[in-house]
Amino acid sequence: MVVAIVKEARADETRVALTPDAVKTLTGKGFQIAVETGAGLQAGASDADYQAAGASISTQRGELLASADILPVVNALPAADQEKLKSGSVMIGFLRPLEEPAALAAAPVAELWAWARADWATNRLSQRLTLPLEG
Repeated sequence: MVVAIVKEARADETRVALTPDAVKTLTGKGFQIAVETGAGLQAGASDADYQAAGASISTQRGELLASADILPVVNALPAADQEKLKSGSVMIGFLRPLEEPAALAAAPVAELWAWARADWATNRLSQRLTLPLEG
């Protein structure tokens, strides 16, 4: 099973979907992890950190997207990237389907499974909502 980690498209995003520690855990469980070069730099993780954790590094974003079975992301991919995902891929992240529904417009076309997580908090209560989206 291939897990691909790509650079976030938003210029102001400093997070990365998976850290090298998470990659080490997943490779230890048999997952193949492929990371786009520079994906973790804004979060303080170098390509060498990911390689040391067992990931391969690639400069070919399109190939990473096309090979991914699972694509953890912080934010939804741009539509052009979503269209490169293979049918049946799973994209997991803060996809904001209620706030930014157009961001997932390509998901049904690509027969993509998208799992969104939305958090909100009140003074005394924190609730989590997981929404499966399918086209």
